[in-house]
Amino acid sequence: MSLKKYLPWLLLFFVLLGSIPILLRFDQIVLAKIIGVVTVVSVSVALRVWLVSAKKNASTRIRLNTNDRFWLNDHVPFYAALNKEDQIVFQDRMGLYLKSVYMRTANNEMPERDDCLLVASHYVQNGWNKEFAIPQSYHGVVWGDKPLEGEHEVDLNVLKSHLG
Repeated sequence: MSLKKYLPWLLLFFVLLGSIPILLRFDQIVLAKIIGVVTVVSVSVALRVWLVSAKKNASTRIRLNTNDRFWLNDHVPFYAALNKEDQIVFQDRMGLYLKSVYMRTANNEMPERDDCLLVASHYVQNGWNKEFAIPQSYHGVVWGDKPLEGEHEVDLNVLKSHLG
């Protein structure tokens, strides 16, 4: 993480906190109190900004329900062969993938949940023995139509034959 975005805040705190003992040394008590209050307020604002930006950058995931896990067990042999701990990791990675990509059909409609699970399970399965990375470049996953710029086309029949 880069400190460049925090540098202005650090400089502000350093100057404010450094000026208080100097002002007290010269009997500027009222001004020192004002700077103390400004320091507390600026720390509060900095924390608020940090919390908001951390919340925006938090990678939330879609939680798979019991039906989804049952579907995976029935339709994805790779998932069914995993032990319980690895199945949890697989589900977690699928949830991160599903949250990070936009999927659409040829009619710009939301695809069926089973199709989304199929695409996500394929992505996770292909990267299973590698370090998992959330696809940052995916603006969309599309099937049955020519993809727009930045989208990736998926042939569901190929995926079904690959997983089955």
